[in-house]
Amino acid sequence: MCPCVKNTGEAGLTDEGSESGCSAADHILRSLILRNSTSKGFHFIAQDKVKELCKKVDDLELPMNPLDELVDRLGGPKRVAEMTGRSTRQVCEHGDWVLEKRLKTKDSEDALNIQERKKFMAGN
Repeated sequence: MCPCVKNTGEAGLTDEGSESGCSAADHILRSLILRNSTSKGFHFIAQDKVKELCKKVDDLELPMNPLDELVDRLGGPKRVAEMTGRSTRQVCEHGDWVLEKRLKTKDSEDALNIQERKKFMAGN
């Protein structure tokens, strides 16, 4: 696991095709392949090769988003205060990673962060 998380990985969660969640490494590899295969309508990598590369990414056992994995290892969202501003996160439920909306009420992200900070400061 990366010792210093510098990004929440939320961008990969909100892309098409990631309704079940994915690892940050998976998102980065796919973006690299797709963004560098074409430019201004020109194909630098044949489409069948792009599909082959994406299939190889599917076959890799890439780590989950470091932030979500850290939260999970420390007891999950019920035991860890998160003040990132993310609206969606991945949560491990019964061994499977699923997407979870952080905002379950009409509260704003700021209000949610304040609530979690207060619970943290109170030892909850």
